[in-house]
Amino acid sequence: MRMKIYLSSFVLVGLLMLSAGAPASYALQLGGREAPDWIDRLERPERLAGLKVEEVVQRLALKPGMVIADIGAGTGYFSARLANMLSRGRVYAVDIEPDMVRYLGERAQREKSPPLKGDLGGCWSREQF
Repeated sequence: MRMKIYLSSFVLVGLLMLSAGAPASYALQLGGREAPDWIDRLERPERLAGLKVEEVVQRLALKPGMVIADIGAGTGYFSARLANMLSRGRVYAVDIEPDMVRYLGERAQREKSPPLKGDLGGCWSREQF
């Protein structure tokens, strides 16, 4: 029960952050850097070692057939691990940067992960709702 509340709160906070006046252009997301620079930065072994991915994935208690959305997936490091844990189902790795979504698709092919699908998200302001 506690985990459900925690996950619900996490999703709610994420949605609030998205609706709180995100920049109109996805180009601002990368802070002026090119996507390959961010990919290298996000995939650094020392960074990944500190994420405790296996612990997080285990605590989610994934079940076959689940559909998961990783919002702000970046390079899809978490998404790929989630997809590997599903015998059936789908992981939608959503990001607003087209180059990251392209990288996600390449990762899914490279890692032979059919459940992993990269999706291009968008930014909206509160005025658009």
